Amino acid sequence: MKRLLALVKDPSIKVKSTITDFLAPQRVWLNIDERAKILVSKKEILKSDPLFSLDNKIYYSPISGKIKNIDKRLNEEGKESLFLQVLNDYQESDHYAGVDFTTTIIEPTLQKKILNYEGYDWNKIKGKKSLVLNGIEDEVYLANRPFLHKYYHNEILLMLDAIAHTFGISVSRICVKENDRESIEAFQTVLSTYPNMELVILPDVYPIGNDVVLKKYLHLSEEDGVVTTEEIFDLYHEIIKARRKDFIFVTLTGDAISNPQVVRVKIGTELQEIVQEVLKFQRDDYEVYVNGLMCGIKSQMDRIILDEHVRAVYFMKPIVCETKQCEGCGKCNLVCPMGCKPYQALLTKGKKGCTNCIHCGLCTFICPSYIDLAKVMVGDQDE
Repeated sequence: MKRLLALVKDPSIKVKSTITDFLAPQRVWLNIDERAKILVSKKEILKSDPLFSLDNKIYYSPISGKIKNIDKRLNEEGKESLFLQVLNDYQESDHYAGVDFTTTIIEPTLQKKILNYEGYDWNKIKGKKSLVLNGIEDEVYLANRPFLHKYYHNEILLMLDAIAHTFGISVSRICVKENDRESIEAFQTVLSTYPNMELVILPDVYPIGNDVVLKKYLHLSEEDGVVTTEEIFDLYHEIIKARRKDFIFVTLTGDAISNPQVVRVKIGTELQEIVQEVLKFQRDDYEVYVNGLMCGIKSQMDRIILDEHVRAVYFMKPIVCETKQCEGCGKCNLVCPMGCKPYQALLTKGKKGCTNCIHCGLCTFICPSYIDLAKVMVGDQDE
């Protein structure tokens, strides 16, 4: 594997030490496809009511209230999409038959419950000898996983241990970066009670947190399974805590705000509503990016709905970079961790050079001509 890069960070961008809750939005917008099957026949709904199904997955209401409509609006990519709008009655009424308990007893039916969980395909860990927890945040200033480790390390380890016992996995490894002191300290305080688990501390380089890169870096084989912190936490919430998970964690950060923070929000909350309540801006002019500065997308704040696909929103001071003619320096080819050839992709308008691209954005990052080579690699090149 080619050399990974250490990204320079702005030390003034520091995330607030506690999680901010924003769990009472005026409304939620749930992205719905034309292929979806509507499962609700009434306007008045309770939290956790099934709303629609799509691709063998059921989508539930994160709030109680009233269905207003299904309408078209622009999504974060600027494309027109259908959204189901639910107005909040602030009652949080539900009839989800769950019980709040914590146990280390491995039930005989646990494997079946895990395999039937709608959130992820857990068949991917059947037959594995070891399990690797990817607890790494690669994008600069993104803090979701460190905060989950800090506040929910007991729950994460409990679920990881239950999975290992249930599927006969002999060892579990928890991977974090060396600069993630909060995760390291949180796990080290309790890891001694789990003899079949170990903490793996990796260098602060990019994009080591990508599953493909992580597998190569650790020399993993087909006998090793990889899961993320979010997958484990979501499974714990659904299987052990027995509650329908109706919230997500999102990092709101950047050099245009004075109070970067991790927020816990209801799925489908409008970003604009949260911003007005919790953020303090240092300037009026800023650019908004979804999910990162390396491989995220530039967007507009009024288009962004916080759902399971949004992990972070960046508010950054504008930087003017004028795209120039390609110099043919070859830096993009040298920097690619997967050995792709972005320069060849540029010459052929994305037809060559794209094998094994993981869309990490390093080619764009390194380009002295400010060419968006990441778009070129997926064939999205402007004429």
